[in-house]
Amino acid sequence: AICICFALMLNLDDTLDLLGKAGFTLSNSSKSDLIVKYFIEKEEYNLDVLNMVLYEYNEPILYY
Repeated sequence: AICICFALMLNLDDTLDLLGKAGFTLSNSSKSDLIVKYFIEKEEYNLDVLNMVLYEYNEPILYY
């Protein structure tokens, strides 16, 4: 679902809305979710760069 949000270049509010409709959310207590939020807030929608950062923080990468 996060990959869809990135592909559509949704802002944070729209991302949270779409994720909520799919039964998901972004947590403030999850390092990977905070990284995803940061990328969305900075309007950086490159999944390769996101995956590199997730990997650097030992977080699971997104598969697309």
